[in-house]
Amino acid sequence: MILADSPPPSPELHCSEQLLETIISVDYWRKLCPELTVAENKFNDKEIVKEKESVLRDLKADFCENGFFHLSENQVKRQEVCEKLARGVVTLIRYGWQPSFIFMYDEAWAIIEATQRQSLSDATGGSVFIGDIYAWYVDPRKGQKGWGPHRDRMGSGPNSFRKEDNTPMLSTSWLALTDAGPQNSCLYVVPAPEDPWYFKQDLPEIDPLAAIFKDKPDAFQSIRCLSAPAGSIWHFSHKIIHWGSFAKTNAKPRIAMSWVVGDHSFEKPAFPKENLPFPDIRVRLGLISGQMIAYGGQTNIRRGFKMLCYRIFKLEGHRLSEAYRDKVEYIFFCRPPPKNIQLKESTKSSLKLNPDEI
Repeated sequence: MILADSPPPSPELHCSEQLLETIISVDYWRKLCPELTVAENKFNDKEIVKEKESVLRDLKADFCENGFFHLSENQVKRQEVCEKLARGVVTLIRYGWQPSFIFMYDEAWAIIEATQRQSLSDATGGSVFIGDIYAWYVDPRKGQKGWGPHRDRMGSGPNSFRKEDNTPMLSTSWLALTDAGPQNSCLYVVPAPEDPWYFKQDLPEIDPLAAIFKDKPDAFQSIRCLSAPAGSIWHFSHKIIHWGSFAKTNAKPRIAMSWVVGDHSFEKPAFPKENLPFPDIRVRLGLISGQMIAYGGQTNIRRGFKMLCYRIFKLEGHRLSEAYRDKVEYIFFCRPPPKNIQLKESTKSSLKLNPDEI
């Protein structure tokens, strides 16, 4: 694989050389990654082979008991597409784009649709796509690592689980586009049974990670390493404490993408469901740009690039839900959000919000 810091073969396509009119065009994205498709929206229903009921029951049982479950690369059945997406991420970085712009391409949305229909909807208690997407390129040669320990929705409590089956009302699919292991950074989690605050209401004055390990040296042995061969998925609850590890400096880069599913009564989607499974290109642009702002505290993106994303978001944001637009605007201007706007724990930290402002 060509590394992401290699010079691009067509410098005129670099993001810094583009006008907004070019960025919103299908042709531009097709030129960047010609082996991927944009707005062709091809999806073969015959490829969907739903998991056996016994498998779905086991996945759901793991989800309810431990807070996560695994879909092997043989269950996902998308290795060839994952290889193309991984190469696409590298190409995007070479042209100045962030990895999450891989969601400009149909193949990323096809995987979301396929896995949702094959297994995720049943295994998660009926959760549907919410719109929270992201992708990573972790290069150990540059000292890069995954995100630090966190819950995806810090501050949630017992009412964030469905009463009828105890499934979480929000959860994340994390797809490895390349092999991910301890050598090149993979996920680590604390299983739900080892977390005394997993089913309880999070409190601002309680550090859940400290509560797990304080005066409990044996608790460290409960940490699970979630190695992931390329093409496999780890799916985990919004309440699971998880993080990405450091990596060896001579390891190959780790490339992954994620998306969030949930119950719309718990968190409103980023855009109307009528846009699925293949959102319009300008919906994709608005959403990805909004995600760059929403996650800016974790990714340390360049100020100039952040401003470009905000310009795209302002141009296309009307295509997204009002709740999502409000969230992005509050984060961009570093203002405390109203009570009905949910922010991730890491976002709150980056905004330096006081507990009584949240």
